[in-house]
Amino acid sequence: MKRSRLAGKALWAAGVLAAVMWCGCPAGQEPSKPGPSGKKAAALKTAEKAEKTAEQAEKTAETAEKIAERAEKTAAAAKTAGLDEKPQPNKELDLGPPLVDDEKALTRLDKTLPIWLDKQQKQVIFLAATCRADWPLEFFATLRDRSYESVVVTDVRPRLVHAALLAVGAKPGKPVQFEPNYSPPSGTQVEIEVRWKDKEGKVEKAPAQQWIRNIRTKKAMDVTWVFAGSAFHKDEAGRDHYLADGGDFITVLNLPTAMLDVPMKSVGALESRSYEGFVDHMPLPGTPVTVVLTPKLAAP
Repeated sequence: MKRSRLAGKALWAAGVLAAVMWCGCPAGQEPSKPGPSGKKAAALKTAEKAEKTAEQAEKTAETAEKIAERAEKTAAAAKTAGLDEKPQPNKELDLGPPLVDDEKALTRLDKTLPIWLDKQQKQVIFLAATCRADWPLEFFATLRDRSYESVVVTDVRPRLVHAALLAVGAKPGKPVQFEPNYSPPSGTQVEIEVRWKDKEGKVEKAPAQQWIRNIRTKKAMDVTWVFAGSAFHKDEAGRDHYLADGGDFITVLNLPTAMLDVPMKSVGALESRSYEGFVDHMPLPGTPVTVVLTPKLAAP
């Protein structure tokens, strides 16, 4: 590979440089008497430094190649699942009815977007579709144009889910804080369940954590989301914008604009993210999913 040749050349150059400094003359000439020990030590340090530089260059090249391969796979998977297009007006995901025991018990919250309230069960329900999620994740749920780092995508806007959670009694806390010191996100804990149909049409259910795994331990995620509540921004025209509507819906890494976040330190750099999709537990990309949010409310 190109990086191996570069590393080899760097090591060869380091060896030549060490030999020149050691002998005090170019290769091929009659060597002179060895110089003082200080010159020998300097030559060794120079060779070691060149070797470390070559090793670092090779590691950097390997990282870049992995990122490129992941990007290619992500793009191909998104295209296969039909998730590479941005939402178009009147062209929503065709996801069917919500997978619930009693659809009559639901109150629809939007005329076109698939989101409901179950007042009796104190649950918020919306529809989504699975992504090809075998890469480091930023979200459990987001909008379609950010599907390359998520487990599921939806057309439902986070502001609607925020309002619905308030309606069933959940209390928003505070988004993550990084300065001057790290403070994890807070708020009412919200359990998330996913429901889908298998190949035979049977309804399957699982905690959302079963579709996410820790990159280092390879075990399913074991933390519960909290209702951080994102934030509002007033533009120059005086209009309020809910920041999570940009796609920071249900995250698995800490974002100051997240609606639901994980109450632990989870960083955003691609090479050091905490979670990836647990695809062995998931149905195929593009599968319709009913997402059920159940806040853990205090007893009345």
